[in-house]
Amino acid sequence: MEPREFVRQQGQPPPNLDHLPPELLDHIMFFLPPTSIVHLMINRKLRSTCEQFLYRDIYVADMANRSLRLLTTFVLRPDLALLVRRLRMDLDWCIPESSIIYTIPHLLKPDGIAALSPAKNIRSLGLSYLGWLSHPSLAHIYNMVSQMDLTSLEIIEDYYPEPNIELLMSNLRSTLLSLPKLEDLSLKFHPDKAELIKNIEVPDVPSLNRYRGDVRFAKAFLNATTQLSTLELHFEYNDPLDTLLRESWSGNSIKDLSVQIATQLHILPRLRTLEVANVYNEVSGFPDPIPEVVLLFKKHSPTLERFVDPNARLWVYVPSDEDGSIFLPRVECQLVERQRFTGSDLPAPK
Repeated sequence: MEPREFVRQQGQPPPNLDHLPPELLDHIMFFLPPTSIVHLMINRKLRSTCEQFLYRDIYVADMANRSLRLLTTFVLRPDLALLVRRLRMDLDWCIPESSIIYTIPHLLKPDGIAALSPAKNIRSLGLSYLGWLSHPSLAHIYNMVSQMDLTSLEIIEDYYPEPNIELLMSNLRSTLLSLPKLEDLSLKFHPDKAELIKNIEVPDVPSLNRYRGDVRFAKAFLNATTQLSTLELHFEYNDPLDTLLRESWSGNSIKDLSVQIATQLHILPRLRTLEVANVYNEVSGFPDPIPEVVLLFKKHSPTLERFVDPNARLWVYVPSDEDGSIFLPRVECQLVERQRFTGSDLPAPK
């Protein structure tokens, strides 16, 4: 085609995005920030495509008022709820013991969380309140989550007391049993509840290949999840484990935590990635791990390919001989976490 054929003739309207093929438009949308996609919604022809991207992956964790607005939107537009694939949501507004009083929109009464019922295509769910697993008044949330077709589940503990810890752990296992397709599990609980998770067996998590959570909780899952390919171990800031990790990382007491973790890896024959991180992602103040410590994990898990240290640096294992039987650890790059939201929650509507 000659270049002159691309020249716009006088009187023709300028080219517009809505004239692009759907495949190309989807590719452009993928690289746009949400704020730019919102501006494109003034074009009626692009509105449907914009909505698909805006509602595909929603992050309103730690933002109770926005969570309420999202649920209100789903009540008014159930078709938008069907677009959601990944959701991270705050449940503080439904905590019975909460000292903060939230204004619940009339459309969400009496059961606000029921607005999620039309969202039948959610595959990845994150909830920031543990009480839905144990509080009698929130049993409907537990029942709804158990009926979802999830492949990823994240549960984050808050600072509110739980009425029945034993029931919480029992319901957690029942939830796992009800999600046979679950591949990614993240449990960010306080370590003192670790001993309550007992007797996790293979039928409880038949498809799990990625676990993220406290080191103490991991012990309950390792024997039942030999198919794990990614293991992310967390510890809490100022936890006694924090001090132990700092010491062992610098090589002062390598026989402590590092060995405790490494010697458990032999039961994970498919492990490819191991990460040890602070649960609050605070990486400052940690000494750089010595290569001997990083190599220790490879020794006990020969399939290990990548290791991420508490300073969020990615290590890889490079063969040092021709037959590939000897490896040397090498820092590949510094990882940077994606910042999903930098603002604060909006005030409740009057």
